[in-house]
Amino acid sequence: MKISFTEQDIVFKGETLNEVISYYLDSLDEESREGVRSDLNRLLKKAEKENRAAYSETHNLEGFFDAPTHTYLLIRRGAYNAANLLYNLFDILVEHPQGEPEELEARAFLDIDRYIGEIEGREGINLLGQRENLKQICREMIHTLCLIDEEDFPDRELEKLSETIDRNYYEPMALILQEILIQIEKPA
Repeated sequence: MKISFTEQDIVFKGETLNEVISYYLDSLDEESREGVRSDLNRLLKKAEKENRAAYSETHNLEGFFDAPTHTYLLIRRGAYNAANLLYNLFDILVEHPQGEPEELEARAFLDIDRYIGEIEGREGINLLGQRENLKQICREMIHTLCLIDEEDFPDRELEKLSETIDRNYYEPMALILQEILIQIEKPA
C-alpha cells in the first residue's frame, strides 16, 4: 500500500501505536484529548489488520500502517501546521531512495520548494535564503551519498561515516528548519 501525503497535510508518524498517538495528542489542547487515545488505537489497529487506510470521521484522520518500515501514520488532510510541515520535510530529505544524483536532487528541490513555498504563502514571509541553503546542503549530501557503497566499510567505519553525515548534512538542515520556525514565531 502506497501512503502519500503532501504539504497540504498534517502527518504524525511513529514506530509504535502509543508513539504516533502521543504525537497527535501533544498537538491537541487538554480539553480535546478526552477519549481520543482509544479511538485512535482502534483506528490504527484496523489499518494494520486490513492493510489499508482507515478513516475516522470523528477526528477527521486517516490511519495507516506501513508494513515495510513498521511505521504507523495519522494524516489530517487539508490542514496546516508549520512545525509539522518542517518535520515532514526533514524526514523526506533524509530518506535515501535509490537513483541517479540528478533525479534525486530534482525531487529534493521540488519537495523543498513545495513545503517551504506552502509556509511562505501561509505565513506571508520570505524564506528564499533558507530555501537556497537547504538546496545546497541537499545537493552536497546527495552527491556524497551516491559515491558511498556501505558494503565497502566495516561496521566501525560505517558508524564514523554515519556520524560525519549527521554532522555535515542532517544537523545543518535541522538548524535551518529550526531557524524557519523561529522566524515564523517572531511577531511581525
